[in-house]
Amino acid sequence: PKRGRIGFLHYFNYAYVYDNVKLTPIDAANLPAPTMPESRLSATGVLELSWTVPEPYRGAVRTEVYRRFEDVDNEVLLGTAIEAIYADRGLSSNQQATYRLRLAAGAGKGPFSPPCRVATGALPPPAAPREATATERIDGSLRLRWQADSNARCSGWIVTQNPGLDTEVSHTLSPETTSMVLPPGGPGHCRIAALSPEGPGPAIEPIAAPHAPECMPALPFPTQHP
Repeated sequence: PKRGRIGFLHYFNYAYVYDNVKLTPIDAANLPAPTMPESRLSATGVLELSWTVPEPYRGAVRTEVYRRFEDVDNEVLLGTAIEAIYADRGLSSNQQATYRLRLAAGAGKGPFSPPCRVATGALPPPAAPREATATERIDGSLRLRWQADSNARCSGWIVTQNPGLDTEVSHTLSPETTSMVLPPGGPGHCRIAALSPEGPGPAIEPIAAPHAPECMPALPFPTQHP
């Protein structure tokens, strides 16, 4: 085969030469459609979608995932994926949804895939967060941290201070959030729970944790030159 140099990677004065490499340009104006997604509803209520992207676009372009509920006319963009797999963790019980996919590269978007229709049935409540901790910081604020169960459905988080009391305060957070700072002087008793469209799941209280390195007091400034 013909030997050719297609580019250089300069690192410590080395030049790398690639042999037998075939470059296929991606035509963003003529992207193909992915296959109809296959669906699998897990026991925890998470819908897993998988599909096939035609070569040579596999792994080189992103796939946009769209969802529309049966009783809603609006189709929304859920997210994008490079790998041909996506998990929808925000479904409700006894719901019917339709999913469509399309490839996207830069400003170019391809045609939609055939639709995939799913009926959820009764779904379990979202799982409680894991390894929730509360760290008191130097300024008196409280840093909350927790981990989500990636195998359970979750459409957000709710952090409740002084639950059940007249001074109860709730904070609703996005599903990507796994940390929050409560201001100084606030109530220290709180609970954290995952949300689903039907309401919160079981809540847990964070465990008190020692000071983190980010909030350790600084060394005193020297008063005189050594």
